[in-house]
Amino acid sequence: MNNTSEIQQRLRRAYKVMLKFFGVKLVGESGEDTEVTEVERAENFAKRFDNLTANPHNNLRITRMLLSLGELGAEGYQAPLVKFFLKETLIENNLPRMKKSVMNFFVPAVRDVQKRRDLLYFAWRNYQPKEEFIWGKQEELERYKAKAAVVAPLLPAPLSEWTSVYSEKEKKWLSEERGEYGEDGWFQLASRQIVLPATLAPEIVRALHASTHGGREMMEQQLEPHFYIPGLSVVCKAIAQQCVTCAKNNPRAGPSQPPGKQPNRAVPNGIVTDRLHSATTLQRIQISTSDGVHSNRMGGSLPHKNGKDNRSSEKSNERNNTTL
Repeated sequence: MNNTSEIQQRLRRAYKVMLKFFGVKLVGESGEDTEVTEVERAENFAKRFDNLTANPHNNLRITRMLLSLGELGAEGYQAPLVKFFLKETLIENNLPRMKKSVMNFFVPAVRDVQKRRDLLYFAWRNYQPKEEFIWGKQEELERYKAKAAVVAPLLPAPLSEWTSVYSEKEKKWLSEERGEYGEDGWFQLASRQIVLPATLAPEIVRALHASTHGGREMMEQQLEPHFYIPGLSVVCKAIAQQCVTCAKNNPRAGPSQPPGKQPNRAVPNGIVTDRLHSATTLQRIQISTSDGVHSNRMGGSLPHKNGKDNRSSEKSNERNNTTL
């Protein structure tokens, strides 16, 4: 195929028409950028997806379209379209009657060997249940490392050590955001930030803190340029406060305590008692860390059980003795 500008433009226009039939469009379709090959949902995708599900013979049409792109020398359009359908079937759980066709026909139609391997690895990472994946050997896929679209040098372990599991609510939000899923399943925004699932974010932030023991502000500054984490400030603060190692090195702050009554461990400077002597005179036990324990008479008296003061009783006894 002659690589002339006119032919390429006509091919691109024809490709757009075919995509629209399936509810798909080129990213930034309204523009004239002829370099863009990534695709996304079109405005009519809901209606057309229903048609694709109801009429699975459309899977054969897509297969023929992919093969034709390869024959026409437009291999650059193949991988982005196949990856789009992998995301829709494996991640978004749409188009249930297309899942097997994507694996059996769409992926093998991609001519570029490296891109085809990357697509197969992407499919394996997101296929559920994994034990039913029959399009490659598990051992080889586990060893295979697709060209990383996402680099996270800050973390003590590669991001691939965690599995990207987004909730349905998060998937819905991501479908409305500009960005794409990487080869390893992580969604990357147009700002190049990796979106971390809310359920997984604390674990990943804790791993970073364990290797640096940075405070809240430091961790925020490290993470924010590379990751999008809902409530990042709150997550960083909570993890920093719960760190026992940080508490030992910062005794003024100390580790955060659980809610509830806190024990009072203060040592009293004295105890008042009337049990050291037979008399009912109040005594104070003075506690001294160096000299031991001392008792001093306070001079007061406790009332008898009948409510009368002890000193009045003693004076009455003295008068009676004098009279006798």
